Amino acid sequence: MDMAEARRRIAVVHQTGRTSLDLSGLGLTALPPEIAALTALKVLELNNNQLTALPPEIAALTALRVLGLANNQLTALPPEIGALTALKELYLANNQLAALPPEIAALTALQRLDLDGNPLHRTHFDALEHGISNLFACVRRLAGDTTPL
Repeated sequence: MDMAEARRRIAVVHQTGRTSLDLSGLGLTALPPEIAALTALKVLELNNNQLTALPPEIAALTALRVLGLANNQLTALPPEIGALTALKELYLANNQLAALPPEIAALTALQRLDLDGNPLHRTHFDALEHGISNLFACVRRLAGDTTPL
């Protein structure tokens, strides 16, 4: 794990005002809490690490448009994922996700969702074949929330 390199890259983005950050392939098992300071971030690449969870601080990144989390060890997404309402692309391929939280239905700007290679219930994949909004309804139904979107 190269947490020092991740912190260095976060500091550079914070100091320069860049809106893109790539922490892919650093072997991270957790995200540095400093990530929450990057509230203007639009693209966050965290692919090819060893992340098992996302911290609640992810909710601070409300400007995110693209979030890459492919090829990690995520077993669940936190409810705070619902705060990322500007998100257009979410890449979650090849993790260990067995379910999606109902809060994912708040991502109404989402246009691309990659869930390949996860042990999700077949219901999720069937619903996704009919569009992201159908998947959201399915996730909410499975969570017991019958409120229409």
